[in-house]
Amino acid sequence: MSTPHTVFQNRRALKLFRSLILLLIAVALVSGVYPKQLIVTATTTTESVVVLDPTTAPMLAGTHQVLNNSPTSQMEGHIDGKVVAYSDHDPYAPPLTPQTQIRYYDFTTNTDHLVPGDELPMHPDISRGRIVFQDFNATGDPIIVLDTASQTRTIVPGSGSRPAIGGNTVAIWGSTEPDGSFNPKIRAYDLSSGTSTQLTGENLTNVFSAVSSDGNVIVWQKCHDNALNCDIYSSVQTSPGVFMTTQLTGADRDDRGPDIDGETVAYTCTKPGEPPDICFQSLAGGVETRLSMPGYQQNARVSRNFITFSSLFPLPDAPFNWDIFLYEISTGSLYRITNTGDNDGFPDISISGGFGRIVYSTYVGGNWDLHAFTFPAPGSVREEIEDVTELVESFDLPHGTENSLITKLQDALVATNVSDTATACSCFSAFINECQAQSGKKLTTDQATQLINSANQIKTELGCQ
Repeated sequence: MSTPHTVFQNRRALKLFRSLILLLIAVALVSGVYPKQLIVTATTTTESVVVLDPTTAPMLAGTHQVLNNSPTSQMEGHIDGKVVAYSDHDPYAPPLTPQTQIRYYDFTTNTDHLVPGDELPMHPDISRGRIVFQDFNATGDPIIVLDTASQTRTIVPGSGSRPAIGGNTVAIWGSTEPDGSFNPKIRAYDLSSGTSTQLTGENLTNVFSAVSSDGNVIVWQKCHDNALNCDIYSSVQTSPGVFMTTQLTGADRDDRGPDIDGETVAYTCTKPGEPPDICFQSLAGGVETRLSMPGYQQNARVSRNFITFSSLFPLPDAPFNWDIFLYEISTGSLYRITNTGDNDGFPDISISGGFGRIVYSTYVGGNWDLHAFTFPAPGSVREEIEDVTELVESFDLPHGTENSLITKLQDALVATNVSDTATACSCFSAFINECQAQSGKKLTTDQATQLINSANQIKTELGCQ
């Protein structure tokens, strides 16, 4: 006869097995309220092929850093700005202790932190200092959001797997039906309003969602024929609870693993009889670019003009060696990030404050170690204004205060787009004045300081007097 402890241990092991199977599938293949309006359209795209030679790609100048190389496996690294969330798996953990933990690394202080108090947490994602993850436990495998600044937690209603977060939006794929069957559908949960919106309704395999940094765009893959023949879909929130859904890819190809930075969608694309490449296109559709390289490409991640991915191409001295590459969209340049002789994979990228950071895992000695690569990536003033706008939105300020600050930033953006530096400088001065006036009132002192410092940095770059 099984004791309750044995039953729970077996249940936990079964769930771990199920989760690991899903993870292996992801590597190999590279509650809900229905929306008020669900419109599905298909974009018309033409393909542009860029032929790249990885053997001639130069090493990108930058700094490598080991974030965690403890004798466990650090994987699923996701980065937003200066914070990395990742999972730390120990298959030999003692009984009654978690085999997997969620941790986060803060580049501001170069410190590593444990997310405490969970049964078996997995699959983290991060946006604006908030980490979302799935916790396998005895009460129903909840989706949890942790605010790293306040250490407060929010439980997302319902069930599902592999949550993704951007802004105030959490995207979840899959749910468990009352009979125990798995129903792979995509839904969006709004952290500010506490409402869910179902984005897919048909009984097809809708999986592997990603969310833009502002929370207004969700992308995922939809598969036919028993998880084969997949296409990329996007859903843009046009107003609260109203989404415009678009099929971005199709025809005679298999497309998987999308990522979105708000404007560009990147994914793995495979033509029949050919190894997978990386493709990308504007969210608005139009021209799709395929990066044609020898070998196998997967794990595409995009952030502001840069796409990082892992690549396997045979070399005489390393026939099964995965490396990390970076593609700069505006110049069409390919750079190598790693050339270690080990297997490097699962990259993610964030461009912010004039720097780019790529996090990835390296397989060494039977375990995966977490690494980071930092490189100069000077952003345009437009991108920096968008950074400050996102920062204002993340503070959850009263509507009037938020609108007033964002309006000044948008006025500055319009002025910089037409090279009207004097007006842009005036807008930033007005923005700084309002932050100073609201410091300790509608804004905390720390919030006001962050905004003022960011605005002054942009003024310096513009050459404001």
